[in-house]
Amino acid sequence: MQKRRAFSFGDRLGCEYARTTSGFNGLQGRLKSRSLLRMRQFRVLAFVVAGAALTSLSIYAYDDRRALVGGNSAAAHASHHVKFPDVDYSKLRISLQRSACFGMCPDYIVTISGDGSAVFTTDYRPVDPVAGVHREFSRSVGVLVPGTHRTKIDPNALRALVQQFQDAEFFDLKDEYRYGATDAATYIISIDTGHGAKRIIDYIGRQAGMPASVTALEDAIDKTAGTRRWIDGTPDAIPLLQSEGFHFDSPIGLDLMTKAAERGDVATMERLHALGAPLVGDPSSGPLVAAASASQMSALSWLLSQGVGNDPKVLLGGLDEAVRSDSDEAFERLRELVGPKPITPETATNLLRQAAENGNVRMVSYFLQFHPRLNGSTN
Repeated sequence: MQKRRAFSFGDRLGCEYARTTSGFNGLQGRLKSRSLLRMRQFRVLAFVVAGAALTSLSIYAYDDRRALVGGNSAAAHASHHVKFPDVDYSKLRISLQRSACFGMCPDYIVTISGDGSAVFTTDYRPVDPVAGVHREFSRSVGVLVPGTHRTKIDPNALRALVQQFQDAEFFDLKDEYRYGATDAATYIISIDTGHGAKRIIDYIGRQAGMPASVTALEDAIDKTAGTRRWIDGTPDAIPLLQSEGFHFDSPIGLDLMTKAAERGDVATMERLHALGAPLVGDPSSGPLVAAASASQMSALSWLLSQGVGNDPKVLLGGLDEAVRSDSDEAFERLRELVGPKPITPETATNLLRQAAENGNVRMVSYFLQFHPRLNGSTN
């Protein structure tokens, strides 16, 4: 059994060592080969490992006082506290970057300055090659209103955010928390107080020992900067888009209308319509389909009152989604409007299959009258 003995050295750095001479020599070589800023050299006195005394040897530590001794940075962190730098609000910068993933993760960066300005953008270089591949093959950036948008935030909210960084002892934490998995999003959180800067890379970090306070900081930056308005297209994005000269008669305007229909937010739908946002898109998507999927009957009724039901393909798309979503109320309303004529045996077979999977007897009984192929084949 190895006899272990702890030693402390310079600037309150303390580590426990149980390594061989060759192990320390390897560490010294690795550290010397790296490009480190303002490295300082320490001497470690002779100590005992496995009963054998080692001669003194040189090791190195980062200037920010996190020792890389045998890869055990956690031990160094545990024994040393880094004072949070003074904050110069004229130079303060806080940022959060969330990358693409294998899916539709929101892909953006938001930066908050000490004067209260916040810049949200989807126009930035990927954090790494993997994120670049995810972005290339993703169906969207996961943000409803992409581009670059500028807002102002409340000074009190900014001070509270800085205090949250201080409470989390942000400068004491590791620079990276990376879990051994693939295809997830990478988050990068950073702060530059004007007197000191630090960033943390979070890749499924909670599974790699990252404190919950870092996740809380990420969410707090989002909340303070109001990123949700751009990600989800919430109503408070509308006046900001108007101030930007945004054209609501556009695909993004249609997306905003669709999202409002999904929420059942008729007031916002009326507002968007007055600004020129479209009511109809692809028959298999768009506001009517979203309202049917979410059983938002007030939104569905409003859309029908605006003439959306005049297009049989759109109505059939809504009926299809009502069946898939198992929305009885939307189904009853739309089937009356669709009528029997557009429902071919092939269409009935597809809808019957979905209704049967949902176990909806009423829908199954309805589609049986259209002579579907009971074996499920549409050929």
